[in-house]
Amino acid sequence: MIIGNPGIGKSSFLNGIVQRVAFKAGFAEGGRGVTQVAQEEEHKGIIYVDTPGLTDAEDTFNKAKEITSELKQGGECKFIFMVKQQQGRVVAQDQVMIERVLTAAPQIGQNYGIIVNQVTPGEKKHLEADSSKNFKDMVALLCRNVPPTKHVILNLFDQDLDSETNVVKEPSAAIRTFLESVPPVYMNPQQVKDVDGRSMQQMAEEIEMQNNMLAQDPEKMKQLRFFTNALLIAGGAVVGGPVGAAAAMMAAKAAAALLANED
Repeated sequence: MIIGNPGIGKSSFLNGIVQRVAFKAGFAEGGRGVTQVAQEEEHKGIIYVDTPGLTDAEDTFNKAKEITSELKQGGECKFIFMVKQQQGRVVAQDQVMIERVLTAAPQIGQNYGIIVNQVTPGEKKHLEADSSKNFKDMVALLCRNVPPTKHVILNLFDQDLDSETNVVKEPSAAIRTFLESVPPVYMNPQQVKDVDGRSMQQMAEEIEMQNNMLAQDPEKMKQLRFFTNALLIAGGAVVGGPVGAAAAMMAAKAAAALLANED
């Protein structure tokens, strides 16, 4: 299942995966996404799901219901969030989207992937500079309020797909390998809550302000980066609830060790 806000390129990406025009793709005008309802298509025995964006300018409650319905299908599923960045900066609406979905389906835990889409070569160079510190900071911000994932990849901007309608472009070998690496989750429909469909504008504005404050405080950003890494090492984070005692202790020890070894 691919989850992302309007205009991020989910449908075009999926068309490339299934190698045909199966998902309607094109330019999202006025904040209204092309994908209005969830769509399922089978390819080589795998069902791929495209979902509407939660920041859609129209009818956000029904968009949230569409995602909730797919989460409640049950069975084994892989979850991929598709997000953007702006010159290395996280988009707050994407943080809200990830948080709302993982809050509704806490059983996903850390078992999800993030594709940072439409990255320019210059942005990629920036994110991978300084021993990938900028990349780690971006991931730490994206996962600031949710169980962090180690499955994150940058996908370069493709001029052939820019605002084009129903174009099929084969994804890179790296992307296919990435998709294979994301662990599946067995979904119990009874454990899935409704995805929050309220306007995310206020929450996104608050998160954006917090992100800006962190960006201006290198020490706090450093602490967030280490805490995220520690949680990845320890595991066991549960969104909407406490981290297990053993995991919390491991995270604290790992964060202290990482902080002590930072140059």
